[in-house]
Amino acid sequence: METPSVKRLVAQGDLVESRVLAGPEAASTGASIGIGGAIDAEALLLEHPRVAFPSFAHEWCPEMLHTAGSLTLEIAAALQADGLGLKDATPHNILFQGPKPVFIDLASLEKRDPGNPTWLPHAQFTRTFLLPLIVNKRCAIPLDQIFLAHRDGLAPEGVYGILGAGRRLSPAFLFSVSIPTWLSRRATNKPEIYRPRAESPDKAAFILTATMKHLRRQLDAAAPGTKSSVWSDYMDTKSYRNEDFETKERFVRAALGPGSSRTVLDIGCNTGHFSELAARTGATVVALDSDPVCVGQTYRRAVANSLSILPLVANVARPSPALGWRNGEQASLLERLSGRFDLVLMLAVLHHLLVTERIPLHEILGLAAELTTDLLVLEYVGPSDPMFKALVRGRDDLYAHMQPQWFEAHCLARFEIVSREDVGRADRQLYTLRKRS
Repeated sequence: METPSVKRLVAQGDLVESRVLAGPEAASTGASIGIGGAIDAEALLLEHPRVAFPSFAHEWCPEMLHTAGSLTLEIAAALQADGLGLKDATPHNILFQGPKPVFIDLASLEKRDPGNPTWLPHAQFTRTFLLPLIVNKRCAIPLDQIFLAHRDGLAPEGVYGILGAGRRLSPAFLFSVSIPTWLSRRATNKPEIYRPRAESPDKAAFILTATMKHLRRQLDAAAPGTKSSVWSDYMDTKSYRNEDFETKERFVRAALGPGSSRTVLDIGCNTGHFSELAARTGATVVALDSDPVCVGQTYRRAVANSLSILPLVANVARPSPALGWRNGEQASLLERLSGRFDLVLMLAVLHHLLVTERIPLHEILGLAAELTTDLLVLEYVGPSDPMFKALVRGRDDLYAHMQPQWFEAHCLARFEIVSREDVGRADRQLYTLRKRS
């Protein structure tokens, strides 16, 4: 913690700040988190600032995983100057504060053997950063499918099995997948590959630096490119006339107010337009969308404008579960979301939950009441709206009862109606609702 490289990384916000607790403070803090009996004279207890909202690799867009990988390499390179290194290299070492990644696993830092040219986390970095990014980019397999099924990433042998003969020889897979797979088949004593090599410190440093540069080139080659999706151009079409969209913007701005909402959840954020409106009022925003391309655009917007927005690939109708040993290592998405936000935005998303996901309205409003501590801004799209009709695909009679009066009656069971406004000629209404105490 006292080395120049660590101090510099902490000052930059790349490495989590740490404070050593001792004496009565250590004992009381340890007791408050259930480890009081484990603290003795030899124990070291560190306190870190709380990350506003924890998120995990299965909820990140490819841009976020790439950024986290870049930070891991930057930290590993910076530590070399002080004879330190990382004992592991995994996305689980990193959380995001808004769009900025922060390396939080201080215990991953250790003294490095100056004569060993091997970067020990090399294989883990490949499994958890490089191969998921490559497979996502080249094979269009979403990151949530990768990390929910393979917490510790993808092995080269596993990726090799899903590739055809031509792809196995392509530059994208040859050095990271095919050659390691062929070599592993020929290895007779696999543990031997982890035996430390002995070189002069200068030669070891040269080899290690070359390894890090090679990994950087591989990571940059795996970086996500510009993509489009079904919903990525929604803000260009908007399904509104310009004046109607201005009405929607004005309504949302009024609900946000200048600094009135400290924490905002944007469900169905698309490319982040309304998340940005909220962030510019000073709010801390968590933005959710099930489309990774849209979330990637939101992330780029947040980075480019230094906005406090954490965009995540998530669907509240099918939220990510609790994971790990006894489901206690990573909390479920809903557990992390519940009761943390002053204001929840649900704009142009309710009809998708009602029709596509077939969730009853009282259940949707019940979840919204669990997520917000105060306000809910909701856009109601009725059965005569063209977008609604496109979703029901000729089954109009099943949804004919979903009129504004029906909607408002359900709302009043959990919320008070603060304001309401029609949006142009379409069958759309905007509501600001306040949660009943």
